[in-house]
Amino acid sequence: MTHGRAEIHQLLVANDLRPSRALGQNFVADANTTRRIARLAELAPGQRVVEIGAGLGALTLALADTGARVTAVEIDQHLLPVLRTEVEGRGVRVVQADALTLALYPYRFELEVRFALREATLSLAAFVRNKGEENMPASFGYHPAFRWPLPFGDSRSSHFIEFDRDEPAPIRLSQGPRTIRR
Repeated sequence: MTHGRAEIHQLLVANDLRPSRALGQNFVADANTTRRIARLAELAPGQRVVEIGAGLGALTLALADTGARVTAVEIDQHLLPVLRTEVEGRGVRVVQADALTLALYPYRFELEVRFALREATLSLAAFVRNKGEENMPASFGYHPAFRWPLPFGDSRSSHFIEFDRDEPAPIRLSQGPRTIRR
């Protein structure tokens, strides 16, 4: 069973916690939203899922309810004890993003991915911000996943994907170690 607004508020108050602006934290406080996300992911029992920035575990619990094998990654050392208490008994593996994580990829960065669905248009945007002083090698790819057959009963040939612009030029470092431009 996932957490709703009351449970999230109770966990924050009981543990004297507040979302960290420095870490860009926002906690999902709507149980219907987390259950819907988990349902739309169409996870099979036993399928592996990694949740980055698990916070207080609201989405983590909804993912675990699907029967998926969930690994929750959290960097905030203040949230980790609460997260572990909330989810480890549900078969979720909790991993602290720490010096070991940084040993594998020794750069501090933010990754922000924005999705917006307006009528029949899905928009995606991703931003990588180098939080350090040195050049940071980075590359990632993403694409939307579409459920087939579509729930409307139409054939695949009646749908298409259109991009509003060509693939951008490679990302290059420009004028300073913190400014990245396309």
